[in-house]
Amino acid sequence: MLAKRFPYLTVDMSENKKYTLSKEAALAADEVEVPISISILASENDAKDDSILSEYGIQYSQVAVLIEKLQARNDLIRVGYVDLDRQPGFLANEKYMSYDPGVGSVILESEYRVKVLNLSDLFLYGVEQNTGEVKYFEQVDGALASGLRQVSAKEVPTIAIAVGSHAEMLKDSLGAFRQLMENNQFNCKTFDPLREQIPKEAKIVLLPTPTSDYTRDELRKLDEFLEEDIREDRSIWFVCHPSQPALPALSGFLEEWGVRVLRGVLTETNADHVLDANPIYLLSDVPEENVIGEETTYPFLATPASCALEPVFAANSGIATRVLAATSEGSVLQAVDGASDTEATGVQKSHQTVMLAEKILDADQTGKRVIVFGSSTMFLDAYLSGNTFDNGTFLVDTARYAAGVSDSRT
Repeated sequence: MLAKRFPYLTVDMSENKKYTLSKEAALAADEVEVPISISILASENDAKDDSILSEYGIQYSQVAVLIEKLQARNDLIRVGYVDLDRQPGFLANEKYMSYDPGVGSVILESEYRVKVLNLSDLFLYGVEQNTGEVKYFEQVDGALASGLRQVSAKEVPTIAIAVGSHAEMLKDSLGAFRQLMENNQFNCKTFDPLREQIPKEAKIVLLPTPTSDYTRDELRKLDEFLEEDIREDRSIWFVCHPSQPALPALSGFLEEWGVRVLRGVLTETNADHVLDANPIYLLSDVPEENVIGEETTYPFLATPASCALEPVFAANSGIATRVLAATSEGSVLQAVDGASDTEATGVQKSHQTVMLAEKILDADQTGKRVIVFGSSTMFLDAYLSGNTFDNGTFLVDTARYAAGVSDSRT
């Protein structure tokens, strides 16, 4: 009765204020400067009466309510409902097909790009380890805020992921990483380094744990990507795993940039830096003087099954190296099967697990960078989803720094 008499009255009596925009979502709406259309793929009645996903105890109506509140904050945001039973041809449009939207999905569009939020983006589920019970977590507000920022940004940095010719260990396990980056205003695309050129718009090239070495022609592509004459931020990310075979050509490329990957697997003797009592499931520390993101600490940065890294030099030919993450003083580098050339074994000391090499080109901190991650496991869904670990924040902050979209560089 009150709502009918006072149309702009807002009273959110839900337990977690799920029908109230967060400050971040409100700000994202306020900052929109280009027309954005938001399509909710459901009839208005279905979207508002909680019939969608009701069998899981989820109140889908918050999607409709929050989107309409975004529209109320900014006239450039327009909202519509698409009943797929009445408009079955709506999804036949090519620009939607690759996203596989369905009933309950939300499509945001601007003159720059399309962003589709599927149900798995709006409602995350996890399994309770002790009981096996499936629990659902609502992240509607954050997903909508992220979607608005992504479609309203004129330029979105691209991460080019190298897959195809080198049997990359991570190629089929990057779903959570791609979702994380896209939710934080990055665009992800794949390319085959043997058969294709690096995408021209790429700011970051990710080599997700290749298991065969690069050819001379492929290394040339990497060198050209980091050419100093191209005055823009660019970086190459190399992700390691202890089971990788020797890759002499790629190792030579990394060492030219001042980073060496040691053979073996790190184990941890400090119980405060171990997960699940497994010595190879270790936590790394981020040195305060080398923090490159908006966060000052990352207390739960998981780097399981990690290689050890070491600097070849501190500075050389304009390239400077620094440690982004390292183990405690209680870690030990152990040999793995088939790795008889392990550089160090049995010595307890701090080992680097993430390293940065960079060549700064100007006073604006524009630069070329090579970033090496000792653990490919840290990129998996278990460490990126939810709020238990700081891996997601760490990787996003690192990407923003590398792509030149973070104020923390100055």
